[in-house]
Amino acid sequence: MISWRIVNDSSSSVSVEILQRHAWRYDYFIPLCTAATIPNGQPLLGYGYFIVCVSTCPTGLSTLGSVQVPCTGYNIGEQYAMGEGRFTFSVPHNSSFIAVFSSSAWFGLVTGTSLTWSVAVQIQTFKRIDTGRYNNAPIITMLPIYRLRNKISYSIKINVADNDFDPYICLWSTGANQCGGLTNSVPGGIIDNYGCYLNFTPQLIGYYAAAVTVEDFILLPINISSTAYLSQVPIQFIFHVYNSTDPCVTGPIYIGDLVPDICIYMLVGSTYTTRVRFKVQCQNATVDSIISVNPTGLLTTALQQDPFDSTIYVFLANFTSNANQIGQNLYCFAGVDSIGNQGDS
Repeated sequence: MISWRIVNDSSSSVSVEILQRHAWRYDYFIPLCTAATIPNGQPLLGYGYFIVCVSTCPTGLSTLGSVQVPCTGYNIGEQYAMGEGRFTFSVPHNSSFIAVFSSSAWFGLVTGTSLTWSVAVQIQTFKRIDTGRYNNAPIITMLPIYRLRNKISYSIKINVADNDFDPYICLWSTGANQCGGLTNSVPGGIIDNYGCYLNFTPQLIGYYAAAVTVEDFILLPINISSTAYLSQVPIQFIFHVYNSTDPCVTGPIYIGDLVPDICIYMLVGSTYTTRVRFKVQCQNATVDSIISVNPTGLLTTALQQDPFDSTIYVFLANFTSNANQIGQNLYCFAGVDSIGNQGDS
């Protein structure tokens, strides 16, 4: 995911802050990410890769910055490590351009092998006609990977936060800049453009990669082909489709302590701690792991079984905010049981 906002304004230029979140194969970068390294902002993931301008670039702008970010979370079972980071760069007022992060290659997917990847973000430094202020692009928060049972129908929410509270739509990414080799990469998948749900009934086991773009507007368009968007923000994530002979298909259910989708207001530099609890739904199953996407400053304790109820598993999440995080910061997670069922995020 690559999003942006304006953080400073001078007479000749503006400073654009990029917020980026990337996941990699767990052992692709050394040293490995562990619970012990995360509090120290280590390791750095993404060395040697950059976001570059590719269309209507302002004079002198070619490379926006590195995609290197500190690791904020990992899952050894699903073999990923991911991180979140920010950087700023200066561009002239009233610019509109497209920047991409692209390379190769995806691991083997159902729809192809060694496919290229590309994500494209559209940035505009015009002041809005409705508010007279600069736009804040939406922020999308999706798990790096979703475990799906073959031939079962799923409706997966695309989690979007817009700090301007603008209306937005969700679309399949199209073209080489937006999705690289991922055209038609989720066969039969349908996006509810206005509700922002991805509906998918997989027919083959293996890995699928979904490429989605979110566009925000001053007024919600009647036609999803509208080009009156304020920005375009990309997200890509994986579906791991598997077979199982176990008749129970319901993953662990989140039971609190907080209600789902709650917004917690915090002061900069403060810390918030909560219990995260899951209840197993399948007989004799346990919670095997947690798949999550963690903002910078979020640390978790080890997953433990409740000593009073063997079907409940719990860990603590501690989030300490910093000045760069003013606005909405989403934390998404899901439990995976010992059968392989993943609960809702």
